[in-house]
Amino acid sequence: MKKIINFFGVAIFTIMFFASCEINNQTIDSSVVIEATNIEIGDNDIDSVKAVITTLKLNSDGKSYWVYNEIVSAKFENGGFKLNFPITIPEEYLGSIREIFKIFSYEGITVSDMQAKTGWVVISGYNSVGEYVGDFLLRGNEWFVEFEYSDRSFTEQGNFKSGGEVDCSYNKGLNIIYNIYGGNTKSTTQKPLNEDFKWYLATYSIGIAD
Repeated sequence: MKKIINFFGVAIFTIMFFASCEINNQTIDSSVVIEATNIEIGDNDIDSVKAVITTLKLNSDGKSYWVYNEIVSAKFENGGFKLNFPITIPEEYLGSIREIFKIFSYEGITVSDMQAKTGWVVISGYNSVGEYVGDFLLRGNEWFVEFEYSDRSFTEQGNFKSGGEVDCSYNKGLNIIYNIYGGNTKSTTQKPLNEDFKWYLATYSIGIAD
């Protein structure tokens, strides 16, 4: 079996932060609007868009499990969407960095505050009957974007023994993480220079391997 991923090209994205303080394009106590326009979705039926925050937690037996919670939704109209993210996300939606480090091997990475709680944000499209169609991904020529919510400011820096650099400074609220894989694997909160980002709809289906 193999997973088939289809990408449909789109226009440049817009992300607007409304905050009392802005540092390096990241914000503290911020509300955020993410807007995308002119998205090509092919023959797919997209009626609504949902942002779901997901994280890993540990139960009393020390086993990990995923937690998913919808945080905001919007209509998919005129080839785009506009998501208004809340300033604060409930604590129970988030997972602690300390627990995540117990689940994964992060040797070589230093975190300034292990009490910080975070969650990854996935933006997905649904059809007119509420069925999942695919994820909206934000990519450049070499880099791609992830969104991560944090309940506080902290830094995450270092190099994995297996290779790869992490240089991220998070603020309370929704953070933008830029990732590149390959020979220069890196995750950073600093926007890469000379990189234009566009939205894509990635639909997933299972096929028989050749």
